[in-house]
Amino acid sequence: MDNKNAKYVNSTYGSYKHLTTLGLADATGEYFSISESIGVDVSLSGPPLHVGKSTIESALGFSLSAEVNVAITKNSRPLQKGESIIVDYRFKNYKYKVVQA
Repeated sequence: MDNKNAKYVNSTYGSYKHLTTLGLADATGEYFSISESIGVDVSLSGPPLHVGKSTIESALGFSLSAEVNVAITKNSRPLQKGESIIVDYRFKNYKYKVVQA
């Protein structure tokens, strides 16, 4: 199995999820920063595959581990005094079709 057996199908975005609210800014020109790590499940679906997990990972170019940690880091623009920041996020999901040769 090689990369020609793993074909990109499409990508979709998940719904927004609220992470946190930062604020209120104590002074005009203040910045807020956030750094967070979030776990994401990676999975396979469909009929049973007759190749090993490592072969599929090699064809796709990424690991199929049970969980992947994603880091979110963001710095705000300069804020006005009393302004707050709402931090929401969403994931972009990639779908591949793996064909057994």
